[in-house]
Amino acid sequence: MLSLTGEPVFDEKGMLQKGVIVRHLLLPGHKRNAREVIEYIHQNYGDRVILSLMNQYTPLRD
Repeated sequence: MLSLTGEPVFDEKGMLQKGVIVRHLLLPGHKRNAREVIEYIHQNYGDRVILSLMNQYTPLRD
């Protein structure tokens, strides 16, 4: 995807016009895994992608 879109481009209001957003769902009890994912993205893509961390996971109860 990154090779197709290139670097992030924002308009004058700060809205993303083109680029890649990587969304990562943070799961309870998986802090180490999340850190590894974030480090991987940073090491391999740096500021060429936008990282969106989501923490709204809600486990279903019986």
